[in-house]
Amino acid sequence: MKSRIYTICGFILMGVLFCLPCGLALTTADLPGPGAELVIEADNSLIVNAGQNAHLEGTLIVRGTEGSDPVLTIENHGEFVFEGMIRVEQATLELTNFETGTIKNTEDVGQDFLADAGCINIDNRGSIEFIFLPESESRTLLSAGEDTVIQLVNSGALTITNLMAEAAEGGEIGLQHASGVMEFVNFSVVAQATVPDACSHFNFDVTAGEVSIDNFSLLADTGGSAAITTAGGDIFVNNLALQASGDGAAVLDLQGDHVYFSNFSLGVSGNGAVEIINATDCEVNNSSIHCADSSPGIIILNNAEMHINSMNCQAYAGNIRIENTETIEMNNVYMKSQDDAEALGNYLKLLNHGNVWISNITLVANGATGLIELVNDKNLTINNMAADSNYGGTIKICNLAGEMNSNNCYCDSSGASHGKISEIDLLIDGGTCFFDDTSIVNNGGLMTLRSSVGVLFDNINIDLQNKAEMRLLNQSGDMIITNLGGTILGQGEDVSTLTVWNNDTLTVAEEISLECNDEILFDIYPFEAGVIYTLLSECGVTEKPQAFAPWGPDPEIGDSGIRYDLVVLSWQGGHPQGDAVSYNLYLDTQIDDTCLLCREPVATGLVNPSYILTSLEPNTTYYWQVVAYTEAEIGIEGPKWSFTTGDGTVSPEEDKDNDDDDDDSHCFILEALRD
Repeated sequence: MKSRIYTICGFILMGVLFCLPCGLALTTADLPGPGAELVIEADNSLIVNAGQNAHLEGTLIVRGTEGSDPVLTIENHGEFVFEGMIRVEQATLELTNFETGTIKNTEDVGQDFLADAGCINIDNRGSIEFIFLPESESRTLLSAGEDTVIQLVNSGALTITNLMAEAAEGGEIGLQHASGVMEFVNFSVVAQATVPDACSHFNFDVTAGEVSIDNFSLLADTGGSAAITTAGGDIFVNNLALQASGDGAAVLDLQGDHVYFSNFSLGVSGNGAVEIINATDCEVNNSSIHCADSSPGIIILNNAEMHINSMNCQAYAGNIRIENTETIEMNNVYMKSQDDAEALGNYLKLLNHGNVWISNITLVANGATGLIELVNDKNLTINNMAADSNYGGTIKICNLAGEMNSNNCYCDSSGASHGKISEIDLLIDGGTCFFDDTSIVNNGGLMTLRSSVGVLFDNINIDLQNKAEMRLLNQSGDMIITNLGGTILGQGEDVSTLTVWNNDTLTVAEEISLECNDEILFDIYPFEAGVIYTLLSECGVTEKPQAFAPWGPDPEIGDSGIRYDLVVLSWQGGHPQGDAVSYNLYLDTQIDDTCLLCREPVATGLVNPSYILTSLEPNTTYYWQVVAYTEAEIGIEGPKWSFTTGDGTVSPEEDKDNDDDDDDSHCFILEALRD
C-alpha cells in the first residue's frame, strides 16, 4: 500500500491516513491515490466545484464507533472519477451529484460502494455513468450486515453496465427513479439472509421518466424480499429473470404509463412467493413462468390492460393464479399443472372478471392432483384450445356469468394415477355460452359437460374408448346441440358410456349419428326430462329416474352465530325408487364465485346426508352445496345455502409464531404473500 502525505489534520500509520475529528473540510487533493486509504472518523465534507476534477483511486473509508456515527457529505458540481472504493462502517455517506456534475469510472478498474451497519445515500441530479468489467467480482452496491441501508435516487441521467447489487444479512438497498433516464445493462440483484430472523430487502421505485434495463436478474432467496414499484414513467425490460426461492418473496406493482417486458422468466421454488399487480398498459413477450414445490406460489393480478404473447406457464407441485379484472389479450399460451402427491393443493388458475381474448391455448393437467381451472364471470373468448388431462389430472372450465365463446376446442382425457381417472369438466353456471366445433377424445378418462343455463353447441364429435365416461347434463335452461356424432367403443371390463340427463330442455337440432361397437346407430331422441339415459359401447341403453335434489338444510339458510369450531351440516335426500345415493359436499367463503362445483369438494362419497366441519373461521359467512349421486354417476345439485359463524377466540396454543405481530420492517412482504 502506497504512503501519501495529506494536508489535513491526522496521522499516517503503515501508509494509511487516519483523520482526527478536527472539523476541517476535505479537498480533492486529500482523496487517496492508488493503493492508499483515507479513513474519516468524524463529520466531514468534500465539495467538488464546477469545472473542477476529482479522482478517487484508493479506498475512502467512513468509520464510526458505538459512541460516534460520523457523516461524510460529498457534493459534486464538476467531474468525479471513481477508480477505487468507498466503504461505510457504522457511519453515513451523503453523496449528491448536482445538475452540472458528472460521476464516472474507469472501465478496467473495479469499484465498490460497500456498507456495513451504515448508510449510503446517493442523490443524482446530473450524470452518472459506470461501466464495470463483467468478469469482475466487485460490486457497486453491496449492503451487508444489520442496520445497513444504501439508497440511490436518480433525477438525471444514470447509466450503469455490469452492476451487481446484494442486500444480505438484514441489509437494504433502495433505488428510486424520480425523473430523467435510467439505463442498466447486465443488472444483477440478490436479496437474501443466512442469519436467523434477518430480513434483507431490495426496493426499486420508479415515479417518472424512462427506465431501460437489458438483462435484469433478480433473486429473492431465503430471508430476502424484493419490491419493484412503477408509479409513473415508461419501463422497458429485456431479458428479465426473476426468482424467489426458500422463503424469499417478491412483489411487482406496475402502474405508470407503459411497462414492456421482452423475454420474461419467472421461477418460484421451495416456499418462495411472487405477486405481480398490473395497473397500467403492460406488454409481455416470450414469458416463461415456472412454480415448483411452493404453496404461496405465483399470483398475477391484472387491473388494467395486459398483452401476453407466447407464454409458457407450468406448475409442478406449486400454485399459480392469474386473475383479471379489466382486459387481457393472450396469444400462444401453454399451461401445465402436474403433481402426483396425495394431498391436494397444486393448481394453475385463470380467473376472469373482465374481458379476456385467448388465441391458441394448450392446457395440460398431469398427475392425481394436477389441476387447471379457467373461471369466467364476464367475457371470455377462446379461439383454438387444446385441453389435455392425463394420469388423473383435472381441467375445469367454468362460466359463472357473462359470455363465453369457444371456437375449435379439442379435449383429450386419458389415463389414471393414484386411483383417480383423468377428468375434463365444462361447468356452465350462468351467463351465455357458445361452442363452435368441439372435439372430444376420451380414452379411459372422464368428460363432463354440465349446464345450469342456456348453452349452444354447434358440432360436437366424440370418440370414447377403453372404459371412457362422458356426461352430458342439462341442469336447467335450454341446451341446444347441432350435429352430435362420434363413436362409443369398448367391451367387457372396458365398456364406455355416454350418459345424458335432461332436467329442462335439451334440443338436438340435427340427426344424432352416434355409433357403438357394432356400428349400430343410437336413436333415442328426444331425451325425456328427469330421466337419466346411459348409452353403452355394447350398444345398449339404460334409463333411470334421477335422485331427489338435496333439500332441507341444517343450519337453515342464512343462520348466524353458528359455533365455528364444530359445525354439523345435514340435509334431506334420497331416490324415488330407493336406490343408493351418495353425496359430495362443496364449501367456500367466496361470495363472487357462485359456482361452488368449480372447486374441489371438501368431502366425497358421503353415504349419510351429514358432515362435521371443524376449525372454521369466526364471524365468517360460508356457502355450501350438496350434489347427490346415484349408481348412474349423475350429480343432482342442491341449492346453494349459507350460514355465518359467530364470535370466537384463539387459544395461545394456536398462536404458532408466538409473537406480538408488531414488526413494521420490510419483512412484512415475506408474510403477506403467504396469507
